[in-house]
Amino acid sequence: ERRLPGGYLWLQLGASGQGTAYPGQRDLRFQTAIGLDLTGWEGDATVHAGSTLAVTLWWQITETAPHPDGELKVFTHLLDPRRKTVAQHDALGYAPRFWIQGERLATFFTLQIPANVPPGPLNLVGGLYTLPGFGGIQVTGPGGQSMGTEIPLGTVTVQ
Repeated sequence: ERRLPGGYLWLQLGASGQGTAYPGQRDLRFQTAIGLDLTGWEGDATVHAGSTLAVTLWWQITETAPHPDGELKVFTHLLDPRRKTVAQHDALGYAPRFWIQGERLATFFTLQIPANVPPGPLNLVGGLYTLPGFGGIQVTGPGGQSMGTEIPLGTVTVQ
C-alpha cells in the first residue's frame, strides 16, 4: 500500500480480484458513468454539534474509459431534512489517465459540524464532479436505478 497526495490510499487486490472489506466499512455498490465505483464507506453514525466527522469512501476502478473532461473532484456533503448543506468537504480526484482497472482506493474527508446545528438526523451524500463547470458524474444504484449525480451514503445523527 502507498499514500498519494490528495488523501488517497492505494490497496493491492487479493488473488480473487475482489477488494477486502475493512472493519467499520459499510458495504455499498454504486456504479458511476466513468468506471470509478463506490464500494463502501466508513464514519461515525452519531456526532455532536461543533465536532468533526471523519469519512472514508472506498472506490474500485472497474473501467479505465471513458475519461471525463476536466479535473475530477470527489465530495461528501451533510444535508439537513430540507436538503440544505450543513457541512461539506470536496477534494481533488485521482486523475483517470492514471487508473488501472481493478485498483481500489480510499478518499478521506473531514466535515466540520457547525456548533449551531440542532439535534437530529442529517443525510450523508457523496459523489463526483468535474471542473470547470461542476459537471456531475451520473450514478447507478445497486438495483440498476439512476441516482442522478448523488450517492446516498446514510444517516448521521447530531446528538
